[in-house]
Amino acid sequence: MGLVFGDSQAISGGVDMRNRILALTVVLFSGGVCLAACPSADVNGDCLVNFLDFHLMALQGDLLDLHTMASQWLQSGEDDADTEPLTLLGRVDIQTAKPNSFAVEFVVVDKQRVDRTVFAYKCEVILENMSSSTFENVQLVMVSWPDNMTIIDPHVSFGDARIGPGESAASIDTCTFTVDRSEPINRAEIIWHLIPLPADMVFIPGGTFVMGDNLGDGYWDELPVHTVTVDSFYIGKYEMTNRQYCDYLNSAMAHGLISVRSGIVYIAGLGTSYPYCYTSTSSSYSQIAYSGGVFTVRSKAGRSMANDPMVQVTWYGAVAYSNWRSQQEGKEQCYNLSTWNCDFLKRGYRLATEAEWEYAARGGLARKRFPWGNDIYHAQANYHSSSSYSCDKGPTRGYHPLWNDGIEPYTSPVGFFDGTMKYKTDYQWPGSPTSYQTVSGGNNYGLYDMAGNVFEWCNDWYLSSYYSSSPTSNPTGPTTGTYRVLRGSGWNSDAISCRVANRVDFRPGNRDGNIGFRVVLDFQECEAPLVDDMESYNTPWVEPGNNIYEIWRDGIGTCTPGSGNATGSMVNENIEVFVGGAQSMRYDYDNDGMVFNPCTMTYDARPYLYSKAEAQIAALPSGIGPNWNPCDTTLLVLNFYGQPDNVVDEVDPLWVELKDTAGNSAKVVYGDGEGEDPQHLTEASWHEWVIDMADFSEDGVDVTDLASVAIGVGWEDATAPGGSGTLNFDEIRLATSR
Repeated sequence: MGLVFGDSQAISGGVDMRNRILALTVVLFSGGVCLAACPSADVNGDCLVNFLDFHLMALQGDLLDLHTMASQWLQSGEDDADTEPLTLLGRVDIQTAKPNSFAVEFVVVDKQRVDRTVFAYKCEVILENMSSSTFENVQLVMVSWPDNMTIIDPHVSFGDARIGPGESAASIDTCTFTVDRSEPINRAEIIWHLIPLPADMVFIPGGTFVMGDNLGDGYWDELPVHTVTVDSFYIGKYEMTNRQYCDYLNSAMAHGLISVRSGIVYIAGLGTSYPYCYTSTSSSYSQIAYSGGVFTVRSKAGRSMANDPMVQVTWYGAVAYSNWRSQQEGKEQCYNLSTWNCDFLKRGYRLATEAEWEYAARGGLARKRFPWGNDIYHAQANYHSSSSYSCDKGPTRGYHPLWNDGIEPYTSPVGFFDGTMKYKTDYQWPGSPTSYQTVSGGNNYGLYDMAGNVFEWCNDWYLSSYYSSSPTSNPTGPTTGTYRVLRGSGWNSDAISCRVANRVDFRPGNRDGNIGFRVVLDFQECEAPLVDDMESYNTPWVEPGNNIYEIWRDGIGTCTPGSGNATGSMVNENIEVFVGGAQSMRYDYDNDGMVFNPCTMTYDARPYLYSKAEAQIAALPSGIGPNWNPCDTTLLVLNFYGQPDNVVDEVDPLWVELKDTAGNSAKVVYGDGEGEDPQHLTEASWHEWVIDMADFSEDGVDVTDLASVAIGVGWEDATAPGGSGTLNFDEIRLATSR
């Protein structure tokens, strides 16, 4: 149990005392599978074959099916030798590729034998565009792997990049992993995802790890060592800063969510029962000042503390921030601020479980003391160094020489220890050095300050014996308790308290000068729903009740007065093979004011000069439901097929309309977006129309509670007759990325 150092809590301050107080999928197969005659075998008789087989699929199930395979036989006598680099080049199969897809070149740039049966791989990904794609802060990351594979760095980052036709973009990072084939290997699946990253968050691939003190130098509450499995999630790359928390406080004050009494921030309306944080008025350790109803970040010893971690925050204050951030970003709020319970089924920001925190802190490494290895020193962490511990290798002792200004707390800017040279002119540290070479204190997941700087609140209640009864899958801690869990360590912690297995208990209403937090966000690996594939319908005009024209109501509908929308459209099934299967929706539009009535086989005069087919979402056979924003869905995609004799001019635009249950509606017109040309409606080929869902929500439509979707041609307020023609629609779906 590590140390927490306080200014006004009943906690000892000695540093040696221990007191009671966290798009696309690439599937890779690696296995000892003989593809041809085996030139050599290992001790188990299995082929020593280096075989990699990649298949590329869209994350949302949109199969692109990239086929590529390369194999390299390991010749006898290679036991102690390095093998040549192995390059895998893959291209999207043109028979299954969708428009605007891009090719992927997956390159293993280094393959080296570590020992008799262990091989190390270093890889990078190169995207080569087939048309155009935009990447906004995405990573290719592993989310699962076989037991005999060790992930050193599973991230390949692309950052913010725009790739134009004919251009390519190489990864700015590489992934590194090892494969141990000392035992026969079955074909093992390794899943990669190309995923968007929330701001300042890191993706942590789910997996199984050994939790607790597995080196024998910890405390009794870190035992027994046990195996735990956690699902994938996002976690803050850095600890929450004073600036970030100050922004929250000012927003919460403006909305009446908090009150301030004697310099202490509380939840509004409940007196002093649930303090959130202390300001500088109530604690000199706090780096947030409060005056005249406004919160500001202080300066200390001549430097701004804006980018230092927030301290003097209670568990309640960390939870309240999590709910606020969820609300700011349109996510679900996980916490009930009346009961303080966390709903783990809701997808919003929350505190990490103790298991998630340790799993993330270990960075994929097994049997290591710290996030990066077994030793620690000041160049990679802000802690209190001492010669009392053999793992403390620092040439400098005591508090960190850069940040000890004589005015506690001695925190450092988050992410400071990143392996680069730092200069006093940039950071204004109080120490005497004008420059300082850091060693990366980030772990293999790219997380910083998981050891040192400040302790971090976790969601769990603390129980010293919890490891004896903890569930093996996604444990969330005891259901009740007196203390909450703190993980990590602080600027005044000794080396042994900086271990990733270290556990600390602390009352949720207390705060301290070395306690902060970071947040997590669940990763939902789910498929974006299909809107309509046009396949699940009865034969037209034969069996009533489930025909396309009965769901997508045209001008006549079911020939029952009042059904349909009385416009110049007629909907029917088209049984010719088009995109996605055996049939599509045939959509005849006629905007001259006359509508053909198939029930009477005559033309009826209508007062409308536009066409519209509308479907009630509850009636769609896909069962999609009213929420069209699951899994952070951002796009609506539909495919249409034109005809050369279609009449299209400025009075006959193609549009899609969404309407929510409150009656709010908005239209998006084809031709307004990049690469969209209304003349595509006159081409006898398929075109994919990708619509940003924000175009609807920005016009007041609640895309999480929709009632209907409509496809139309022509303006509803048209005064002059328009054209006519035929379009086919197929495979309407939602997507998270293009």
